[in-house]
Amino acid sequence: MKAAMDWKSHDREAKGIDASGKFDWDTDQEKSSHLTIGHFHEAFHGRSGYTLSVTNTDPNKTARFAKFDWPRFDNPKVRFPVDGAENARLDACEGAALDSIRAHAEANPDTMAAIIMEPIQGEGGDNHFRDSFLRDMRSVCDEVGALYIFDEVQTGMGATGMMWAHQHAGVEPDMIAFGKKSQVCGLMAGPRLKEFDDNVFETSGRINSTWGGNLTDFVRARLILETIERDDLVRNAKVVGAELVAGLEELGASNEMVSNVRGRGLFAAFTLPSQEIRDRFNSACLEAGMHVMNSGTQSIRLRPNLTFSSEEVNEGLNILESVANGIESKAVA
Repeated sequence: MKAAMDWKSHDREAKGIDASGKFDWDTDQEKSSHLTIGHFHEAFHGRSGYTLSVTNTDPNKTARFAKFDWPRFDNPKVRFPVDGAENARLDACEGAALDSIRAHAEANPDTMAAIIMEPIQGEGGDNHFRDSFLRDMRSVCDEVGALYIFDEVQTGMGATGMMWAHQHAGVEPDMIAFGKKSQVCGLMAGPRLKEFDDNVFETSGRINSTWGGNLTDFVRARLILETIERDDLVRNAKVVGAELVAGLEELGASNEMVSNVRGRGLFAAFTLPSQEIRDRFNSACLEAGMHVMNSGTQSIRLRPNLTFSSEEVNEGLNILESVANGIESKAVA
């Protein structure tokens, strides 16, 4: 986000909106106060610094901490299974979301440095978006003069059956944030960030940190990438993930408690009737020897590692079926 703000500040100066010249503390405070980062409802991007202002999932992560009032847009998430009626609903929801971005940009011209989004919202509920919406977002970002950032911290490094989740949509962002499976965190940037010579990647001290980018991180990250390539783990996530999602769909067809089954690769989830049932389901899975995670208000998310096997999928599905049937039986009784 700092890289995007730096780019937008240069962009505003190039357009004559802000004056350029020698640095002055008071002038810089006034100039930078106009900059914002657009984001979506039910987004999770972190729990410190600027990320607090673009995160709105669990209030335990953000309450009582100072935040910026940055533009927040509706997230046109998909409800599964997708049929004609759902596509029609999404057409309307996506159109409204895109129009709200345009309206904000028109009312606040050249202030939105970037729009950041997760290709699939993880903590907010495993919310999927249509590929066409991710492509439309590319167009609207260009239209309003904002960079397009994908937060791939959860979805990246092969989890969805491609190295990066946004690749399913065939869309090019301006920046990608990554972490978790890489065991190091960082960002990748495209050519727009080099439109100005003194960008944050060329000017020393702009975005570095005490512990960032040390030699141990470089070695570990390289070994992880080599292992993923050598063992064809992205393909494994695609193949085994398809088995997992198919099994969850069968579970949903046989158990009315399980709905909205969704997933790409090994990035999978399903919804239960209430938060109370979801929490009971989570606890019962743990007692049965399976670790699952909550997602949003009513969903269970599954995050197997990239080496997950078909045998492990079957074992996990058997546990999920047993837990679901047990909770359903108690509800009927």
